Amino acid sequence: MILAADGVFRLDTPHTTYLFHISETGHAEHLYYGPRLTETGDLSAFSGTSRLRMPTIVNYAEAFPRTYPALMQTEASAPGKGDLRETLFSGELGEVGNTVFDFRYRSHSIRAEAKREAKHLPQAGKERSETLALELADDVTGICLELTYTVYEDSDVIVRGSAVRNGSSQTLTVRSLYSLQLDLEDAGWEAVTLDGAWIRERQIHRTSLKAGLFGVQSLAGASSAEHNPLMVLEHGEECCLFNLLWSGDHREIAEVSPYGSVRVLCGI
Repeated sequence: MILAADGVFRLDTPHTTYLFHISETGHAEHLYYGPRLTETGDLSAFSGTSRLRMPTIVNYAEAFPRTYPALMQTEASAPGKGDLRETLFSGELGEVGNTVFDFRYRSHSIRAEAKREAKHLPQAGKERSETLALELADDVTGICLELTYTVYEDSDVIVRGSAVRNGSSQTLTVRSLYSLQLDLEDAGWEAVTLDGAWIRERQIHRTSLKAGLFGVQSLAGASSAEHNPLMVLEHGEECCLFNLLWSGDHREIAEVSPYGSVRVLCGI
């Protein structure tokens, strides 16, 4: 079930809740993903807005002196506004090669089935599902991002996707566009990956996440025997599993920030 009201988006599966809202700056700020909530309540405790001024990191704008992109957990990040982590999108626009993008809320829609525009690629089934399409735009450049979220009535899976649209008159070079970004609290996660080689594929490897970036990737044009397009984060009895549906070149990373969060990115 997907609910959207007053800038708050709630995605419920049988046992989980995924929650984000549109912040005062217009960004899609991730708030919660975990066991299903009975009620939403006060969202302020989830927000990345600081009560203190932090002179060592960049704030978003003069009008928002306590909003720091480096602290925010967002649905879609981009370089150039103070978030120094790996970002969902990066690119260059025009002859001068502008690399600064600021994606803020423009519109959304909810449909009662899975979105199936990329018919030439494998996709999950659409029966008993709902899809949220969230449009974010950079007002300066005209570049738009569309994020999609599909939930199923009888499954705890959330299918994610992303697409970029060039609304400018200039050439856009896309350097990276991940299918999924998920910012979580750093809970001492352990990453589980399936790696190997021919005839010994999918060997289970466990890596304790520490400050910095951990990841696996394939440049073979396929998911490859070396690295399966899958990553699991485990902590105690909790786990989050990320698996790409399409198996070309891929990259899955988990980045632990100095400020108590983990960013997961999966895609190409």
